[in-house]
Amino acid sequence: MIIHFNLLYIFLRLILIVVFYVIPLDAYSLEAEETNAERIKIRKVLKQLNEKNDYIKTAKISGKVFYNLPKDKKIKLYKKYKIKRKSKIHIDIYILIRVKVAEFISDGIKVQYKRIKKRIKNRDASDFNLNIFNKHLNLDLTVEELNNMLLGLSLVKLEENDNNYKVYMNKLHITKDSIKTIINMDTNEIEKIIINDSRKAEITFTNYKNLIDYDSITLDDDYDYNNLYLRGGTEIKLPLNITLTAPTFSMKIKHKNDIIINKEISDKDLEIDEKKD
Repeated sequence: MIIHFNLLYIFLRLILIVVFYVIPLDAYSLEAEETNAERIKIRKVLKQLNEKNDYIKTAKISGKVFYNLPKDKKIKLYKKYKIKRKSKIHIDIYILIRVKVAEFISDGIKVQYKRIKKRIKNRDASDFNLNIFNKHLNLDLTVEELNNMLLGLSLVKLEENDNNYKVYMNKLHITKDSIKTIINMDTNEIEKIIINDSRKAEITFTNYKNLIDYDSITLDDDYDYNNLYLRGGTEIKLPLNITLTAPTFSMKIKHKNDIIINKEISDKDLEIDEKKD
């Protein structure tokens, strides 16, 4: 028994010696360097996204929304958004560009949806669901999540944690509170958000464009302007195309390339009409 044990001990020592001498030490150091470089890149990406999240206080956006509903029903609407983060928004809804048919307001406490010749719908903001617009749009979102979606921002606070992220094909996957955020590490922008809690939905973001500093526009012959930058010198970009896919519907949001951020939005635009349902 002792002989067998000694033989096993000698065999294990031989394996360790072979591993030590055959595999060069710089292979271990190279792997460590790659891991450290990846972590540094991840911290940089998350810092930039969180800076953009904190930088944007208000936004004025206009564009189109295309709905695909059950029974192959399709709807096209024009919308103008006035967003005041985190949970305030005013949406004017049109058909044929200029014919206003409805408006939606959240003052952060209550939400209200008014349609022409229809009764007014009032709810607590905590009870907000997209089905306030149409019965087929059955998806619970907070107003803050809606605002962040419209701006291409994360739905949760993005933080580096050894247990909640992985990098695959140069895409950073971060999962928090059953919400996965996929970030393109070449562009440092969010490509997709997958909601997998009691809700099931996917949001994709494409066609990111630089934001213009409208205060810098000159009306001379050259019509010159500057882009907006974060404090660290990174250009601020927002997606013009957003697609939300849920089990019973999908919607494609197409913003015009004239998004204005951090300009004052009147409190009057965010006032709830006190009429009851």
